[in-house]
Order: sequence, then structure tokens, then C-alpha cells
Amino acid sequence: MIFEYINQKINLAPIPFSETKFTPSASEEVLIYLPTLNTLDKTYLFTRIVKSLGINCKMLFCKTNDSNPLIKETESLKQFDKVISIVSSHGEDYYVSFENQNFSFGDFEFDLSFTSALDVTNKNDQITNTKKSDFSDNIFIQKYVCEIGEDDSLTLERDSQIEGISESYWRGKRFLSKEQTDKWVKKRASAFGNDAVILDYKFKNDLGDFDKNVLFHEKIIAKDYSVSSGDNIKLFKLPDFKFRAESVNKDVRNLPFYIGERSKTILIYDIVIPSGYQIKYIPKSKKIDSEFFTFKYESDIIKGAIRIEVETVYKEILIQKEDYGDFKGFIETISTISNEWIILEKRSSGI
Repeated sequence: MIFEYINQKINLAPIPFSETKFTPSASEEVLIYLPTLNTLDKTYLFTRIVKSLGINCKMLFCKTNDSNPLIKETESLKQFDKVISIVSSHGEDYYVSFENQNFSFGDFEFDLSFTSALDVTNKNDQITNTKKSDFSDNIFIQKYVCEIGEDDSLTLERDSQIEGISESYWRGKRFLSKEQTDKWVKKRASAFGNDAVILDYKFKNDLGDFDKNVLFHEKIIAKDYSVSSGDNIKLFKLPDFKFRAESVNKDVRNLPFYIGERSKTILIYDIVIPSGYQIKYIPKSKKIDSEFFTFKYESDIIKGAIRIEVETVYKEILIQKEDYGDFKGFIETISTISNEWIILEKRSSGI
């Protein structure tokens, strides 16, 4: 594919777009044979090739800092800091960015969402806006099989699936050495305690295969994960489900609240309890839905094991100050649920 060849086979020069001369270094006939190109040259080359195939393709200079309005007529183009292509096919617009060689076709940086832009495809430059990114552009799915031991240990298998914009971070791991990857995995496991032991990990798909999602498997043992109260009670919290309300401790705000990215996160837990124990308490199911965010917490007991599914969706990057009160309540509710204990108790003898 044209995008894969230009983005991955041609080296990316470490020159920010804002430091280029805003014109391609050469014609497409020359650029195609060069081993290294900057983002502008790559974008120009891609646009020219796609257009030559009769496919509608535009090139845009983008201004991610909207503190000042875009100026169309200017001697200096320093107001622009990004360049992208937009391919239109079968009624869909696909954004193409060459800023990161770990991008898949259609991936782009979060700050390119709904920014001012100048369409420089033709001589009659036109001011426009990029599209607004959607939470479906950035999806995290994590599935957990957890076993709480009689000795309070947690044996955990975690499968992570990453779809969309954040894939680029994970795909970059293919360039790490074994030692560097071990260190990265150990840091991830430290969230379960400094004495957590990594039993196994692997990427299930080739990180260089951009047609497949990133899939990562880990198996970890964390000592002293649950807390025993006397001889009969065990308490523990869901791994990786942590929300804190400190970020919304103010009652009112003078400025909008910055979330950072639109995203959808799904956590699915299957929890096996120790032999001889029964479930005394699990948090009740809860659902919150608004135009800015969605939260679903569903808990159930299936054949003596615990099944919990958590879904969090951020639909906006900024929460305006007049909507802050609702957002504050949203975060505080999630924080309360995430800090609740799951309680197990030992069965009475003879039961």
C-alpha cells in the first residue's frame, strides 16, 4: 500500500514541520527515490501519487494552537505546525499523518482534532477545519482472569487489545531490545506491588503488521494482594480499576477542564475465588450516561465466580466550566466504586 511504503520504508527526518521551508524539497519523481524525507515531503509525495490514481486527496497545513485565529495571507507560514493528507473514498474521509512511523493508515495525533487548517492542494488556498476525533478512534480493551489464593496472592492473566490512535505507542515497542522490553513489562507489573513476579508475556500479533490490532498477553503473580481480616474474611479491589477524585476537588472552575483525549476503555474481569470461600459483597451495577461521558459497571456471580465489566467513555477533550459540576459528580462516583472492596468469607464447616 502507498501509505505503508512511504511511512515505514522511507526514513523520517527528525525535522518538525514548523521548521521546514513549507515547500517540498523536490518533485515526486525525485522524492520517491530518496531514503529519508521530512513530514512535508512524505505528505506531498503521498498526495501526488494518490491524486495521480484518480482518488480525491487533499493536503492541509494545520494550526493546532487556536489561541489566535488562522491568518490566510502571510509572508511566514510559522503559524502552522502540522501537515496531513485527507483521502476521500466511498463517502469517507481518511486522515493520513506521517508524523510517526508507528501510525497505521487513518491514525493521527490527538491535537489535530477540529483544528484550523489551510487547504494547500490547489492554488486557491482555502481555510477549513479538521474533523473532530471520536472516542471510537481510540479504544482499549483489557480482559482479566484473576485467581485469589488462600495465601492472599493474586494470579492474573491480562490480555490487552489496543485499537486506533494509541496503537503507535505500543508499536514502538518492537524496536526495544529484550532487556528494554523486560524492564517495561516489569514497570507495568509494579502496579500490583513491587514484589510482583512476571511469569510470561508476549505480543500475540507482529507489531510491524499494521493490518492487525495490537494484542498483548501477560501473566503475573502479586503477593499479599488481598487483605485477610481474621480467619474468615478476605478483601480485595479490582486490579487496574483506579480512579481518584483529587483532580475535581474544586467546587467551581474558572477555566475548562482538560481531559486530554477522547477514548473508550473496556475492562472485563473473571475472578476465581479460593476453595472454601463464598462471595459476601460485590459493588452493585451502576450506569451514568451524558453527552460528555458514559460509565457502566456491571457485576454478576456466575457459577460461584465473579464477572465484572467496566466501560468508560470520554466523548469530549474539554469540559466547559458550566458543565464541570456534572463532570465532578461523574468522577466522584467512579472513584467511590473503584475504591470499594470485594469481600469474601469462609464457608461454615459442613456447607
